[in-house]
Amino acid sequence: MSSFVTYACPAPWLQEVPGPTDSVPTDFSVPLPVNLLSPPSAPPSGSIGHPELCSRPCVRLMRSGYCEQGNACRFCHLPHEGPAAKPDQVKRRLMQAMSDGELMATLLPHIRTRALEAGLTPKVFALLAELEETLRVWGRVLTDDCRLGTF
Repeated sequence: MSSFVTYACPAPWLQEVPGPTDSVPTDFSVPLPVNLLSPPSAPPSGSIGHPELCSRPCVRLMRSGYCEQGNACRFCHLPHEGPAAKPDQVKRRLMQAMSDGELMATLLPHIRTRALEAGLTPKVFALLAELEETLRVWGRVLTDDCRLGTF
């Protein structure tokens, strides 16, 4: 059995009508399931990073328009355009075999391009700068290790 919370929706346009309509109710109650109510600061965990970094879309929400897990759902509850891009098995194996530095060097240009396309550059500039600096440091460490014969 689901629990419900009642929210009042005031109708101020009804309050302004003079005369015999003063007795018209101005408070319409609509019961909403508690697990559908989510504060704007707490999206379902699967929706975090939408649309670039979120989980795949929630099948329950797509099929019935309702997800009983609410904010605890690990899948995205926000709309997605088109099919999700997913590396094939060969590319996934290559990525898994890469060192952190190689993976970052491979992905950073794509992250920068996607941030530019989405207009997010001002928001992610500090993060991109930090990632690039980390990559430079890793590159120096790798170069030093190669020179010393420890790599």
